[in-house]
Amino acid sequence: LDQCATAGNGKVTAETVYECLGIAGQQKTGELMAAVAGQDTKAALELFDRLYADGKDVAALLDELCTLARDLLVLKTAKGAGASLLSGVCSDRELKELEPRLSAGELVRIIRTIQNTAAGFSRSSSRRMDGELCLIDLCAPGLNLDGQALNARLSRLEERLESGDFVSARAPADPAPAPPEEEDRAPFPDDNDAPPAEGAEAPAPPGKDDQLPAGFWTDLVGRVREELKMPAKGFFAVTPNGPIQCRLRGDRLLLVCGSKFTQDVVGDRAVLDVVSRKASSILQRKVTAKAVNKDHQASAGDHFDQLLTFGQSHRDIIKIKE
Repeated sequence: LDQCATAGNGKVTAETVYECLGIAGQQKTGELMAAVAGQDTKAALELFDRLYADGKDVAALLDELCTLARDLLVLKTAKGAGASLLSGVCSDRELKELEPRLSAGELVRIIRTIQNTAAGFSRSSSRRMDGELCLIDLCAPGLNLDGQALNARLSRLEERLESGDFVSARAPADPAPAPPEEEDRAPFPDDNDAPPAEGAEAPAPPGKDDQLPAGFWTDLVGRVREELKMPAKGFFAVTPNGPIQCRLRGDRLLLVCGSKFTQDVVGDRAVLDVVSRKASSILQRKVTAKAVNKDHQASAGDHFDQLLTFGQSHRDIIKIKE
């Protein structure tokens, strides 16, 4: 207090204490953790550089960051924890904003990474460089393939699937087809138009989608998520660009999956049985769920039309039955 009073000409404020002790303070610590949560290496290093230039102690900065990670871990694993368990290194508002952005596995990795870095300060020739490397490691877990880094990445993915905050990557657009060389005859089909091999699953047949009742998908997702377990549960979400889209054709409920991985998980017989049972209950008639790949779903009609056009153009060798 004497040092702070001297530095502040007799008036001791929070900023005076931060400056005398070489620590960042609540706002800057929360900002640094937000950069780590967003995996924004550039923002984290720029803020660290400004704080270091202002005379902040590297060990104190990392200790504050480690304490904040500890508080977030307490909030995440001990729901409803009181203020007595928290350090106060960050405001309640910042804690509420940061808590959903980091999984428990990521927070454990942050704490251990900072502790390992701080343990080496006594024999380090450049604490600044050690601090920068530590922040890079925290912001880019993909650079490290140890068990802690892999666990943190899996933990983050599991929480996103659990919350339904998961959007599948869009497939790249197919290149425009080359114009036919002959105008009056369709090209011969290639191997891609051959029927699927024995045992392989054929794409969904072309046809007109039946009208689903309003709110059907939202109702189905809610009922399915009550019974399914992870990871299948996480793919059922009501977001506009979710990993699964729903189509109804007759007595078949098509779960159009955005990727082959999604199709493999959702296409499990146990998962499809649950979806079929819940959908039949909502529609008041028996329907059977089937998982199909988005690419097959989109291209099935085109392949059928191409084959029909080919047959019409080669009636000398093909007879089409109406």
